Amino acid sequence: PGPMPVLPADHTRSLGIRVAASLPDLPSLRYARTSLLGDNAMNGNMRIRMENGSDLTCKSWFRPDQLLGEEVDLMVLSEGSKCPRKVWMRYLRARLGSRMGRLVIPTTPSGIDDFLYPLFYLPAMRGEADYWCGQYATADNPHHDRADIASAKLEMDDDEFLEQYGGEFVNFAGKVFKDCTDCPEMVVIP
Repeated sequence: PGPMPVLPADHTRSLGIRVAASLPDLPSLRYARTSLLGDNAMNGNMRIRMENGSDLTCKSWFRPDQLLGEEVDLMVLSEGSKCPRKVWMRYLRARLGSRMGRLVIPTTPSGIDDFLYPLFYLPAMRGEADYWCGQYATADNPHHDRADIASAKLEMDDDEFLEQYGGEFVNFAGKVFKDCTDCPEMVVIP
């Protein structure tokens, strides 16, 4: 027993229970009964006491001053693609170091940004030690409504669909006129 991870998250109300239920290597957490000790979601804080005496603390990165000072065994950045690089570098990264903590980032990509893509995705794709990335499309989930996927494909443009339903990093930069089929050639004016 003792402190468990600080989990910065934008959806603190339900995150703790989902995380506890999805940790196959920590069965004492997966099947533990929980007690909600504090729920102040409006301020981005929630604390859950596990049956084994461990605490699961959820905090929001929208209040980064509250993220300082704690050592962390496991950090989960729910929808981590939305986390500002500055918050990671100045408030979160050092929380893991002293305890050799682990980081999990379940998220939908959000363009090719300056945080998730270069700091985590690219090292994983290069096969660097201590990095791993699993990319899954919504269609890979056998429980997701196929009609929703088909409807989204019709309603969204290709890039939006690839990002939101395909789980792919899409570069939206320079695509202001991407659908122009009868565009004049670009002229560079000196």
